[in-house]
Amino acid sequence: MQVLWNGKAATPFHPQRGIRQGDPLSPCIFVLCMERLSQAINSEVEELRCSTETSQAALIHKLLTDFCAASGHIVSAAKTRVHFSRNTSHHEARRICDQLGYQKTENLGRYLGVPLLHKRITKDTYRYIEDSINKKLSGWKAKSLSLAGRITLAQSVLSTIPFFAMQTTKLPAATCHRIETLIRNFIWGDSESHKSIHLVNWSTLCQPKNRGGCGLKKLEGQNKAFIMKLAYTLKTQGDRLWVQVLQAKYIWDKIVERPANAKHISHLWRSLYCVWDELDLGIKWKDEDLRKPISMFVDGEGHWRETAFKHLLPPNTVSEIRKINPPKPFDPPAVWKWHLNGSRGFSVKSAYNLIQSPVWNDENRNIKTHSNHQLHQRSWNLSWSLSPVPSCATRTTHYNTLILWVCASEIFTHTPLVSLDSR
Repeated sequence: MQVLWNGKAATPFHPQRGIRQGDPLSPCIFVLCMERLSQAINSEVEELRCSTETSQAALIHKLLTDFCAASGHIVSAAKTRVHFSRNTSHHEARRICDQLGYQKTENLGRYLGVPLLHKRITKDTYRYIEDSINKKLSGWKAKSLSLAGRITLAQSVLSTIPFFAMQTTKLPAATCHRIETLIRNFIWGDSESHKSIHLVNWSTLCQPKNRGGCGLKKLEGQNKAFIMKLAYTLKTQGDRLWVQVLQAKYIWDKIVERPANAKHISHLWRSLYCVWDELDLGIKWKDEDLRKPISMFVDGEGHWRETAFKHLLPPNTVSEIRKINPPKPFDPPAVWKWHLNGSRGFSVKSAYNLIQSPVWNDENRNIKTHSNHQLHQRSWNLSWSLSPVPSCATRTTHYNTLILWVCASEIFTHTPLVSLDSR
């Protein structure tokens, strides 16, 4: 073995000892070993030495045996599974499993905590998230917690459990609703044998605090916000490897710079397509420079090539484009910018606010039309900024604030605030 040191190969040596668990070199050595196995598999595939499924299975078994002999690793037959496509017959799959000595599986399981999706997503695909929440709830004594304590745990613990899976895939709506039901029942102290009265509806609890809510998250909106982060990276950072792979594999519309919907696409690409309309609401050209459109619409003489976009746009939009000077060859390339978070760039929080703001405005429509909305905002800010006084030593310091919030939710929502303003 030789090590490259400053671009030069050092003196060869023979390793005589292994490394301890947790050693920083362990991931590097693992990557080197897996790269060698990948090279051996690619070499055999390029030579096309196999013609039947049985011979392919024999070749894979030989490659694994040689790799284990060279690296010192051992394949655990009890933990190894073989996954077959739907086109493979049951008889052929059983014969290959007998030849390899491994068991057949219908599910690839999870990798790094995320399911390896190879078929249609159903409400049972992410059942493990609900099981994880139920496991948390089984260890908590909801009756011994105050309302403020239950809301705090729901906001900081229960609502964050599905966040990891949400960052790469759009979860089914039924899964989000069942998780929200578990959280809602925990907040109000529901159990299988006892049903409590929910004093405030779930939509109000998910409102921001300055609108009269507790700041809990709607899971469907939070899921979209996570996917929008990937969509924003896909649109603005084309030099990343995973972005180039996705754009090369699937249909990427270079004219409007958005993914195209098609059949037989991955779940990630389908999720990106679903959030693109919301993403368009939050991005714009950097510095609002409209003189830097796509260069493919300009001919060699520096004039607009209207035949390329005239049939795609309304006549009044085409007339407005004629008034704009075409870009010059020395103009810098156009850059997209997220304009809802100032100069700090994209954030999941601002994306969530963009998605939920129409819902919040619709739910507060009656309040805005029948009361002074600015006073409504000030009243909620005042109620949440009051210094709470503990009623007894065993109560949390936020107990009185929550009682005030429950009472204020009735006053601010159903009582005209004009009368409050006049007092």
